[in-house]
Amino acid sequence: MPRGGLSKLSDIPGLVREMADLERLEKKSQPSESEIRELWEWCGFKIDAEAIYTGAQLRHLPLIRRPDGYLDNYYPPIDLNSLFKYAVPKAVDTIMAEQQCSSDVAYAILFKKWLRELELDIPDHEGTLFWALWKVREEEMKRRNDDNKLG
Repeated sequence: MPRGGLSKLSDIPGLVREMADLERLEKKSQPSESEIRELWEWCGFKIDAEAIYTGAQLRHLPLIRRPDGYLDNYYPPIDLNSLFKYAVPKAVDTIMAEQQCSSDVAYAILFKKWLRELELDIPDHEGTLFWALWKVREEEMKRRNDDNKLG
């Protein structure tokens, strides 16, 4: 500790990170619609505007094309089934590419991120997994932007 006490709060180890985590928790306990859309698009979902018949009317509806090619009316729900089916494999592939590691190590990295999120918001398993996946997505987007600046 500096002589005469702490000059600022950031001198306390870990306090700044904990304050940032609490601030994020207050602001983002639930993902916004745009964050949900961005995560699913990162996983390979695409908006595919096509004309479809509903009853006797021709209507233009934006449809969601899933990574397997099928069309859906909506993005999947943010639940453990959907996250583990689509987002976790994408995150593991991303971590494996960035860290040049095996899938076992990539899963360990991802689940460590998830456990960190669970420490902040224990009752919301789906939400905390969403935010752990969101961090992996953000890291990949930052790396891509950095690569684009260099090349």
